[in-house]
Amino acid sequence: MRKIPRCIYRRCLTGHWRGEYSAVRTVQNLSRHLMNSMYRVCSIHDTQTLVPHREHIRKLFLSCFGKSFDPALWAWAYCDNPCGPAYVHLAYAGEELVAHYAMIPLRYIGAGCRVVAALSMTTMVHPSHRKSGLFRDLAEATYQQGSADGVSAVVGFPNSNSIPGFRKRLNWKINEQLGIASLPVTSQTTSNIPTVESISAADFRTAFRSPTKAMTLDLSDPAILEWRLGKPGARYQLLRAPDTLFIVKPFGNTLDVVYHSRLDARDIEMLSDYASRHGFSALTVFKKIGEQSSQMTPYRFGFRIFRSKKLEFEPQLILSDVF
Repeated sequence: MRKIPRCIYRRCLTGHWRGEYSAVRTVQNLSRHLMNSMYRVCSIHDTQTLVPHREHIRKLFLSCFGKSFDPALWAWAYCDNPCGPAYVHLAYAGEELVAHYAMIPLRYIGAGCRVVAALSMTTMVHPSHRKSGLFRDLAEATYQQGSADGVSAVVGFPNSNSIPGFRKRLNWKINEQLGIASLPVTSQTTSNIPTVESISAADFRTAFRSPTKAMTLDLSDPAILEWRLGKPGARYQLLRAPDTLFIVKPFGNTLDVVYHSRLDARDIEMLSDYASRHGFSALTVFKKIGEQSSQMTPYRFGFRIFRSKKLEFEPQLILSDVF
């Protein structure tokens, strides 16, 4: 998709849409339903253009979720990302923002290659404008824009309520074998559990190894690692055990296992011992659905490939903007 001229962006911001600057002309390849509807669409791929919409986005977030978003977290995701500006499509009804679809680009590594894939962010449609096709149309327009720029895929964490829509309307592949689980921590009685030690970001990057099969976030890149660990309101710890690396994050009495270079039964035992010694009662990890001693959340990992159909992604909490 070609870049939208800045003069069109200005008309989007001011609400002046007539003649050659109609919503039909500004966003290519939207469905006929959306193009002929009452909605004005803004296609955005630069931070300077996005920021003036922030207050409208905040109001829509409040209408959809009953609370306002954290401005610092929004700026971290949409303005500070070292991998580039977000891909955003907004739909206005008059002067009111009624729908929002966005994804942010991130660099991934694995299987002997590096690619840019995008993380699907908060999807919002105003309660009064649902079942109008906005979710599908804005998502597809965003995917077309990213794909044209070389983005290879989009990934995300839809919940059980939204999975059918992502699968049916957006052709996402949902991993039904793994889910985000809460594992109770038990005190370890054996003395031969390897020690888990804290390490610096520099040591972590040195020890980081690219996965041999599935893709993960490129944590060997200093800018990406610094940005990811700089998420507002979060406090991460970099850990090393024999032949494996972890990134963990305290959340109340739970220790979120945000990244792991390996996670077998022995690693769970090491992390459980570490969590127990530091006063945590549970671990949050990706785990096979149906295994004993775990309480599953409603979120699943999914993705859609735009290029290179052989791509696979390893579900990890580090890929989510929530953890």
